[in-house]
Amino acid sequence: MLASSYPCRIAGIYTGQHLLLTDGGTLDQARNALWLDHDVSGPGVRCIGQHLVHHRGTDQLPRRDPKSWNPNTWQRQAWDKSFTGIKGKKQDKYPYATAHFVAHALGRLETTDSDMLALLAHADGAWFALHIYRTNGEIWHNKMFPSSRTIEVMRNWAGAHEHHASHQDIVAKLRVSGIKTQVSRSPRAALLEDNLKSLTGNQSVKGRPTANQAQYLQNLLSALTVVAGVVGSSPELDSTPGLLVSGERESHYPNRIESEYGSFDAMMVQEKIFSHAFTDQRTLQYTRYFGV
Repeated sequence: MLASSYPCRIAGIYTGQHLLLTDGGTLDQARNALWLDHDVSGPGVRCIGQHLVHHRGTDQLPRRDPKSWNPNTWQRQAWDKSFTGIKGKKQDKYPYATAHFVAHALGRLETTDSDMLALLAHADGAWFALHIYRTNGEIWHNKMFPSSRTIEVMRNWAGAHEHHASHQDIVAKLRVSGIKTQVSRSPRAALLEDNLKSLTGNQSVKGRPTANQAQYLQNLLSALTVVAGVVGSSPELDSTPGLLVSGERESHYPNRIESEYGSFDAMMVQEKIFSHAFTDQRTLQYTRYFGV
């Protein structure tokens, strides 16, 4: 999506623990790059993401670059006001994908093309999240994408039968082009009709960068080619692997942070947190700083 407006080159892939640079890429280049669909914190490292990164709304996130952006930080949406479940009636964590607000910023969100609508619905499993958490989807729709017809269609994707064939086709192409065949494990997905269930999940690149790096990058390139065919543009990606660096991946109970560290801000500094996300009511996942 970014490549449709700006010259873009993918310098590396970050999994939340492992950073695999493409051939010739350096840590200095990684430090100066835009970390897209990630929430990272380090001196001068800028990111655009959508993960839940605040423990309390008052957190300052001292290691995070002020030029970074995330809809949850914009709204001060925090762990203590999130994960309220399907019956929640107040704003919860941002339910859309990074791709949606990037497309909106670039004037590419509104479309009547069935393939593009299907791709946007598939991004980060957004259509299924909106299907389950309808109130939250509506709240964020009004705040971030007011009057968006595309978002309205996505919020009612289960009934958008005219676009399901395109979605099935895109998922089939992704499955044979580097994306794992894996539907959502959510119990709510099990309640869907089979044709809709098959449209959940199918998000992750096959393989691991710590195993066969060349195959991992090739899988990524294959999936990127499918997406690029719909979007009409593609960033450069060298499929030759380069430097691989890894951080220490940890998890912690959010309800113990204040008793053990005083605050999440203090924890960020003490643990030298480079990337993190509150992934559910009982889990903070983070990776310590590893030289970027």
